[in-house]
Amino acid sequence: MVAETDTGLLLRFNKREPEAFGRVYARLYDGLHLYGRMLFGKTDLDVKDVLQDIFLALWLSDTRFDDMVKLKGYLVIAMKNRYRSHMRHLVHEMRYDREISLEPGIGIEPGHLRMRGHLLELLNLLPEECARVMGYYIDGYRPEEIARVLHKNIQTIYNTKQRAISLLKQKILLKKGDL
Repeated sequence: MVAETDTGLLLRFNKREPEAFGRVYARLYDGLHLYGRMLFGKTDLDVKDVLQDIFLALWLSDTRFDDMVKLKGYLVIAMKNRYRSHMRHLVHEMRYDREISLEPGIGIEPGHLRMRGHLLELLNLLPEECARVMGYYIDGYRPEEIARVLHKNIQTIYNTKQRAISLLKQKILLKKGDL
């Protein structure tokens, strides 16, 4: 059997022939899977599922390709867009969770709300980045979640938290001395 050229394979792929589609999928899978693991490695999405969704959307679309380079570029951009979409969704979920947690009568004790209010007031004493990180901690986010939302290294989150605590201690001790 003579090996099929990329051009011939793409012609059949563009016609959505299942065998050609499967061959293209198999040929590009390993590289796309590796790229997907780099993108989605710290998320709850399974790279295999993302790839299947992207190829299914491609199967259902009318998109045609002149060469394999354009097809690969299309698939890489589709994966990047899926990642961005997932991250936007996570941010919206966190905002929603934060808003719900602020609603009175949703199982939060009034004393906790007052304490939370005092803590949020203290954040005004901090530099913006420290206040942002500490705000997430106050809202109950874990360091990994904060790092993901702020697109920071987890060690940066830990360091920022320590800096914020140190600054707050200094400011509180200064205020105590003024009394």
